[in-house]
Amino acid sequence: MIAYEVQMNGRRLCVAGAPPDGVLSTIVSWTHRTPEQINFHVGGVLGCESKDRIDWATIDWTTPQIGVGDEVTFRIVETDTTDPPDLTQRWTEAHETDGDTNEE
Repeated sequence: MIAYEVQMNGRRLCVAGAPPDGVLSTIVSWTHRTPEQINFHVGGVLGCESKDRIDWATIDWTTPQIGVGDEVTFRIVETDTTDPPDLTQRWTEAHETDGDTNEE
């Protein structure tokens, strides 16, 4: 699977991965509203859809607070093993129907 090998200041933080039908992201963000805070996030979304529902999970790996002078790197790798996420939140949504029971 495609994965991100994430490092901060030369120290390995994680190898984050998601299956082929998932989403994986790394985000570094800053806003003028909180100039002293730079946010760093590694996470993703997993989903599985069936006829009557969608099962979702968000996955997150723990990242430290970062600031001016920190170096954050990620390398895209192909691997069979990744670090498990530190947080997984799951939920299910029912498919809404329009009342039409005719199937094409």
